[in-house]
Amino acid sequence: MGGRVAAFEVLFVNSAISNLIREEKTFQIGSLMQTQKGAGMQTMIDSMVSLVRSGVIAPVEAWNQAVEKKEMGVALTRAGFSGAWSDAST
Repeated sequence: MGGRVAAFEVLFVNSAISNLIREEKTFQIGSLMQTQKGAGMQTMIDSMVSLVRSGVIAPVEAWNQAVEKKEMGVALTRAGFSGAWSDAST
């Protein structure tokens, strides 16, 4: 079929995010986004796994497009998908 689909991160700036930025600990923002999913935050990996679960994209395409391949492989495996990334994610 082909084409493109949007995958996106959602970050809400709250006091915790502001504090990480102020303290120059931006490398911790991803972890905070994971813990605050209930507040509506979403990482790129979460977005792509959701697209795979809904059948919009293939698991291998999500892995191919991921910046963080190891983390994407782990997320896909946890979501019940297996493939070429399995060896690379361990």
